[in-house]
Amino acid sequence: MAWMSTKVLTRSDINEGRVYLPEELAGRFGVPNGTQVSVCGPQMNNIWQMKFITRADGRSYLGRAWGEFVERKGLREGETVDFYDLGHIGANGERLFRIERRGVGFDLNEPAPDNY
Repeated sequence: MAWMSTKVLTRSDINEGRVYLPEELAGRFGVPNGTQVSVCGPQMNNIWQMKFITRADGRSYLGRAWGEFVERKGLREGETVDFYDLGHIGANGERLFRIERRGVGFDLNEPAPDNY
């Protein structure tokens, strides 16, 4: 497992069904535009299939199941998440990435407490 980068989630990351990736982080994904990647939380008990997209203006994001991931994990604007590369999985060599909430004493398997 290799740590890739952190990101502070913005309002658009939470509300628009996609998470924009800083240029440095996007480059570390190392996959072509349109590639499906698998994303999990720390316990790897659920895996979301997301698409890595690079727009014409060069900005990259994870789409498709990102909105469901946000909802199920209770992510909020202003939270910091860490991205990890877990390597290749499956017969087709699909990449697996882990995203976890940083430094709040709980992980993405449980939503943030109401008083957070």
